[in-house]
Amino acid sequence: MASTCLFPQIIRPLQYCNIASFESKNASQHHNSQKAHRNGIKKPKTHRYPSLRGVDAKFRRNHRHALHGTAKALKERKEGKREVA
Repeated sequence: MASTCLFPQIIRPLQYCNIASFESKNASQHHNSQKAHRNGIKKPKTHRYPSLRGVDAKFRRNHRHALHGTAKALKERKEGKREVA
């Protein structure tokens, strides 16, 4: 970290140089919670059918076959070929 004084020995002693000017200020929550509540803190939006990306491949394959079988059974029940279990 460099000193803000170019020539501390000539112009002024090192103890008077503003060395702490580069250090960042710690975060302050003053007024921020009020600003956040001004328009309301909302829950994150959730989708009806979350993506299956990153889900186990074996589960995804079985899931696809299960959905197909369910759709087929509903179609047969609608046509009257299948009784309600």
